[in-house]
Amino acid sequence: RLILKLFIAIVLGYFIFFGIVGPIIYSKAIESLKQTISKHLITVRELKKTELEGYFFERRGDLTVLSKDPTVVQGLPLFVQAFKGKGLGSKEYIDAEREYGTQLTYFTKTYGYSDLFLADIDGNIVFSAVDESYLGINLLEVDFIDPIIPDVFMKGRANIAFSDYVWFELFNELTAFGAAPVRDRRGDVMGVLIFQLV
Repeated sequence: RLILKLFIAIVLGYFIFFGIVGPIIYSKAIESLKQTISKHLITVRELKKTELEGYFFERRGDLTVLSKDPTVVQGLPLFVQAFKGKGLGSKEYIDAEREYGTQLTYFTKTYGYSDLFLADIDGNIVFSAVDESYLGINLLEVDFIDPIIPDVFMKGRANIAFSDYVWFELFNELTAFGAAPVRDRRGDVMGVLIFQLV
């Protein structure tokens, strides 16, 4: 009998102890878990933010360098002249593409861009490294499904500009664009360099 009473007392003691202390421990454990998860999420957010800032810093650098590169600065006027003169299929255009297009296409592929466009100051796409269906399109006159390209072109005539990433039905992918003005020796804007980012 004594053993039974002692057993009941011990079991009751455990129930009372864990009935009072259990919820307190549970509450503290949940709070600690929430804090740990919150700190982890903040760390992940900061890492992703740093990655994203680095990504756009590199794209800005690419736009800055290539918009001043002789391949673009010397090539753009030749593409524009051929486009406005005898058209995209002319010998002048083919010569310009042979001399400058290969380097621009190489840059596009090497640096992982989906495409690279050169547009004259009026918005005519006079060169595309990948998708030639854009050649000759005027960004200011054509109704695009999404105004993302014309908007970044307009901003890119003055400064380096980026669009937001959006789902672009035309390419069937999430994409964004970056643009930079291309200036002649006097500093006048003669066109815009546009990257399609993936």
